[in-house]
Amino acid sequence: QKDEYDLVIVGTPIWLYPPAFPASGFLKKNKGALPRVGFFCTYQTTIGKSFEKMERACGKKPAGVLQMTGPEIGTKDGDEKIKKYLEKIGK
Repeated sequence: QKDEYDLVIVGTPIWLYPPAFPASGFLKKNKGALPRVGFFCTYQTTIGKSFEKMERACGKKPAGVLQMTGPEIGTKDGDEKIKKYLEKIGK
């Protein structure tokens, strides 16, 4: 139940520039019904305008965004990025 949460975090890999279809579809289906949102994505090349597309899909500006390359995941630097992101959206 979406109304039980004050923040919904949506994550996606980037598939040749746009967000993955399941993430985009979820945001479009729930446009206007989501509380605050946060976005994150993983990618290898570029995220392009993925966060802007996700924002348009759900009709809300995100409380925060996080982008990480595959090699960053599980590293000290990657963990620090995640920590900062969670601190930002937790406010």
